[in-house]
Amino acid sequence: MQTPLSPSRQRWEQVKKLPLKIATPSPTPEERQLAEDEERVLNTPRAGEQCKHFGAFKRLIDCGCAIRSKVFICAAPENPVHECTIHKQGYEPQVAGCKGCNWRKIPDELLPRPNPPVPYWESIPAICSETRIAPRWFHLIDGQRLKPGADNFNGSLMRWRGKLFLAYRHRFGRAEIRFAELDHNLAPIHDMTINPRQITGRNKVACEDPRLFLRGDQLWMSYNGIGYDAGGKKMVTQSVSQIDEAGRLTASKWARYPRSRVTFGDYEKNWAFFDYDVGLNCVYQPAPAHVVLRSNDNANWVDCGETPFAGIPQLGLLRGGAMPFWRKGEWYSFCHTIFNSPNPAKGGTNRFYTTALYTFADTPPFAPCRMLPFPLLTPTLTGYQSHSGRIVFVCGAFYENGQWIISGGWQDKQVFVAAYDADEIERNLVRI
Repeated sequence: MQTPLSPSRQRWEQVKKLPLKIATPSPTPEERQLAEDEERVLNTPRAGEQCKHFGAFKRLIDCGCAIRSKVFICAAPENPVHECTIHKQGYEPQVAGCKGCNWRKIPDELLPRPNPPVPYWESIPAICSETRIAPRWFHLIDGQRLKPGADNFNGSLMRWRGKLFLAYRHRFGRAEIRFAELDHNLAPIHDMTINPRQITGRNKVACEDPRLFLRGDQLWMSYNGIGYDAGGKKMVTQSVSQIDEAGRLTASKWARYPRSRVTFGDYEKNWAFFDYDVGLNCVYQPAPAHVVLRSNDNANWVDCGETPFAGIPQLGLLRGGAMPFWRKGEWYSFCHTIFNSPNPAKGGTNRFYTTALYTFADTPPFAPCRMLPFPLLTPTLTGYQSHSGRIVFVCGAFYENGQWIISGGWQDKQVFVAAYDADEIERNLVRI
C-alpha cells in the first residue's frame, strides 16, 4: 500500500505541475526574418533550396545546445569570421556567418555528432531529486521586466529599510551585475547597472553572481570578479562592497587569503560573508571542513575556526550560496550542492544543483549544528535545462513573518523567489 503524501508534499506536487514560463526578449527584425525563412524551408523541403543571401542551402541541423535553435548553414566563401552567438559552449568560436543576417557556415569538424539521448539524472541519488517540504509560494521573475537582451538569473533578494532590493546577473558570458528595487508583487520599480569595473581591474572580463547581506543597518554585496593575472592566466576573485539605494558601491575590497585551499588555481568564489562582533567573517568552505575566516579591513583574511563537517554525502558537494542569516542564536546557511553525473551524449559530465540548509553556531569556531537531511529545493527533471545541467542556484535568504524567503537562479535562465514556512523547516532540521 502506497504511503499517502503529506499536505506539504501534495502542495509541492501541484507546484511542480505548473507550466514553467521562461521569458525571452522580443525578437529583432532579423530574428523574425530568420524564423520565417526557417518555417518556409521546413514546410517546403526540397533539394537545392537556395539561401537568399549566398550559395545553396545545405542542410538544417539542431545545434545541440540548451537554446535548441535550428541553424541554417549557408556556404559563402567571403563571409567574415566572428564569434558564434549560439555555440559558445562546446564549440570553437571560429564560425563564418553571412553579412547582415544570422545564416552561418559551420565547419564540418564543428558539427555536433549524433548521439542517442541519455537522461543523465538516472545516476543521481533519489534523495537529490525530491524534496519533502513544499514552498508556500514559488515565483519566477519576468525577465523582460528586468534588463532585456539576455538572460537574467542568480538573483539575491534582501529587504532593507522596508524596501525589497534585488541584485542579479545579466548574461552568461561577459556578465554584468544589475540592481533593482521591487514592489510587493516582485515587479521591478527601477533597474540599473552596477559597474564595479570602474573600481578595479580584477574584474576586467566579467562580474558575476552577486549576493546581498546586512551589516547592522547597512546593505552590502559580494560578487565574483573574473579577470586575468599578469601572466594571462584566468583568475576569479571575491569582492565585497557596501551599496546604497542608488546602486553606488563604496568601501570595495578584494578578499585575500594567503592559505588558499583551492586546488585548481587562483579561483576563489562562493565565500559566504556574515557580520560578527566588530569585524566581518565568512564561511570560506562548508565541507569537508567547515572553515571560517575573519577580517578587520574586509581585504586581508585569517583563519578563525575550522570544524570537520562531511554534511550528507548523498546530497553531493556542499558549496557556498546565500549569505548566512542569524536567527535564534544560530546562523542559517542556505547553500547549494553539486552532484556531477556522466553524460555520454555530451562526452563529459552534467551537473545537478540543489538547495541545502545547515546551521552553525554564532561563536567561534562556528561549528555546524543542524542540517536538513534532504534538499530544500531541486530543479525539475523535465523541460528546459541549463547548458551545464539541471540547476537551482541559491544566492539570497532572509527571514520575516514566520517564513524564509530564498532567491537565486533557475536553470541559468531566470531569477526565482520562494517562501518556506519557518516552523516546518525547524521540525525537519536534525542534529549533526
